[in-house]
Parts: sequence; C-alpha cells; structure tokens
Amino acid sequence: MSKSRLISILLLTLIVSSCIDKSDHHSFEEIQGEWILLNKNDKKLQHQLYVSFKDSICNYITSSSNSSYYSISNDTLTINQRTFSENKEILELRKTFLFQIEELNQSELILSPLNNGSADLFNSIYFDNLGRIGFRRLERQNNSEFMRIGLYSTYCFGRCPSMYLEIDKNGSILFNGIGHTEKIGYYSGKLDLTQIKNLRNWINSVDLSKLKKNYAASYTDAQTTTIIIETSNGVFKTLVYGYDEEPIEFRILINELMRIYKVSELDSDLLLPEKIEFEELWAKSNSDIID
Repeated sequence: MSKSRLISILLLTLIVSSCIDKSDHHSFEEIQGEWILLNKNDKKLQHQLYVSFKDSICNYITSSSNSSYYSISNDTLTINQRTFSENKEILELRKTFLFQIEELNQSELILSPLNNGSADLFNSIYFDNLGRIGFRRLERQNNSEFMRIGLYSTYCFGRCPSMYLEIDKNGSILFNGIGHTEKIGYYSGKLDLTQIKNLRNWINSVDLSKLKKNYAASYTDAQTTTIIIETSNGVFKTLVYGYDEEPIEFRILINELMRIYKVSELDSDLLLPEKIEFEELWAKSNSDIID
C-alpha cells in the first residue's frame, strides 16, 4: 500500500470517527434550561412535570420540588439524588439514576432509563409506550419587556417558605424572609447578567394575555402565592393556591422566583421597607391577609 493511500484512509477514518463522536456526545451547555413534559400519548395527568438544568444542579418538579446533582458523560445522564432534613443530608437515602440521552436538540430532550431503578425517578404515567420520557424546551409566548416583578408566598399546613420578593428590570432584588426560608429578615442585592436573562426568559414564556386572576387547587392547607408582573404592555396580577390549575410555564416562574434568593448575592438591609414599589403586596405580606 502506498504512503499516500495510507494517509487517505487514516484521514477518512478520523473524519468518520469525529462525526460519530459528535452525535453520541452531549454537554452541559446543550441541556441547560427548563424542559416541559411531552405528553405524546395524551394521557390524563394529575400534575404537569418539568425538569430544570442549571450548572450542575437538576430540579425535577411536579407538585413538589426536588434538587439533585447531575452529570453527563457521552450519551448518559446521571442524576444523583440527595435528601436533606434540617439542612443535613440523610446518607442512607442517597440514590443514583441513569438515563440514556436518546435525543437532545434545541427543541426536544428524550430520555430512556438504563435500569429499572432509574425509571422510579418519575411516575410511570409520564413514560411513553417505548419506556421513554420526553420533554420540550421552554418557549417564548410573549414579547413584553418586564419592568418589575413581585412575589409574596404564605405559609401552608407544612413548612412552605413564606417570603416577599421584588426584582426590577436591572436586577435589583429586595427580599424579606418571613419564615421557613434560608434567610430570615430584610435583604437586598443584585442579580448577575445570567440571572437577569433567565428571569426575562421565564416571564416571556408565560402567555400573559391568557393569565387568570386566580388559580385554586382542589385540596386544602396549601400555600398561596401572589405575583405581580409590571411590563411594557400592562400590569398582571395573579393569585395561585396550591399547584393544580395554573399553566406549567407560570409554575416554573413561581418556583424559580422562590429559589433565586438562594443563589443571589444579598446583604442585610434594614432600610428595605423604604425601597418597596409594590406597596399593596408589601402590606399584604405584613398583615398576611389573603384577598
């Protein structure tokens, strides 16, 4: 075999191998963001489901929220579930779930559990006839520019976090941890550019024109969350009791807002009450009166 022919074969092999590697390898960057369940079999679901990937943390949410660490190696997604009680991990409850990434692109994420135990991470009703679970990427549904957003959440029968939160378009954040929150009292700070971008995406994913003023779950002793969104196209106020009827995109916004203070640079601020813009919502958070 001639030297030139050998070089040609080696180059061809390298090109083919590169293409194979590219199709079977996935990265953190590809999977980052929020993904909503694809209900391809039109099953009647009691609750919608979504998963969120940020850096090395994965949140999978139905009526409750769970956070885990995850990693990606080639076409395998590993989710390491951790359970905490009073900020201490219960080591005997550690679990690892393995999924093969069947499809990952700009619009869809399709996963197949690699063993029976991994399928237990999600309710079996969420899987299709081939044993796969699919998600669609969160999409934009409005083009409004948000000016300010406020949130107030009450206690529930359990340990639901009660808080007041206000964020403006520049990322200035005002936070009052009322109870069952990681920070208690008055705090203020600033979101970074990535957090501001994420917040805009969450708000723009909600169809504000179809948002109702009230959503109520069919059960009792739940948390009530009130949100006010001030945009270039008007002000939208919605009260949500429990987790049942509201659009999944709006639930994502609520959940992410209630987590954002945990990953933000906040300093104690005794002057916070003087900086509040949503005075009615602030008064409500201090009197705990539900409209």
